[in-house]
Amino acid sequence: MIARIRSIFVSPVFDGDEEKTRLAGLIHPVLITLFIATVAFVVILYFTNTIGALEISMGLVVAFSMLILRYLLQRGFVRTTGTLIALILFLVTTALIYFDGSILNGLTAFYLIVVIMAGLLSSGRSAVIFLIMSIVAMFVMLQLEMRGLTSPDPFRAGWPTFLTYGVALAVTTVLLNLAFNSLQSTLHRAVKSEQQQIEANQALGESNQALAESLRALSLASEVSHKISRVHELEAMLKEAVESIRQRFDLYYTQIY
Repeated sequence: MIARIRSIFVSPVFDGDEEKTRLAGLIHPVLITLFIATVAFVVILYFTNTIGALEISMGLVVAFSMLILRYLLQRGFVRTTGTLIALILFLVTTALIYFDGSILNGLTAFYLIVVIMAGLLSSGRSAVIFLIMSIVAMFVMLQLEMRGLTSPDPFRAGWPTFLTYGVALAVTTVLLNLAFNSLQSTLHRAVKSEQQQIEANQALGESNQALAESLRALSLASEVSHKISRVHELEAMLKEAVESIRQRFDLYYTQIY
């Protein structure tokens, strides 16, 4: 039972795909954090009687969505999961701002989280896309507010506002921590790769040196062989061979027994 509970908090590993495993290691804790934060948010507001049917419904939708996204992550849809997390938070943030009646509240800070999350969990292009979407959404909400088309009575006050800022801060902290760990892991892999490259270059240099020495020995042997082959008398040939070997191989003493 304990092992099964622990497995829920373990990020999936994809053999042979280091980049997908790294990205899944970032997305998985975000899913767990959002699920726990959403459930805690709904439960606390429910027992403090500061939550309505709309908030409960949205909280349950977000929590259920996190479970579905975790399943998709386990199935290998890593980047898709990262993009969908950012999209769900974007839609929830936009809806909450609309029903709250003003963009001048703590809910708007979630757009920043959405942009950071899209860039961290998906790609830089996704971050730019969600940044544009957030700006457009805030502009539309501002126009609706100026025309009196949004609710003038915010449904969050006291505990909801406090918890909104608290969740935003917690999620931002998790994202920044994940970013730091990701950069640290990347740096570690870069240092390790550089060290492996240095060792490979050293091994290659030693191999080249050994090869050069072997080629030199073969060249000297060929030269000595060619030189003594021109001598036809045995005694003279032996003397020439001994002297040539001593000189060409830089030996102190050479003798034939």
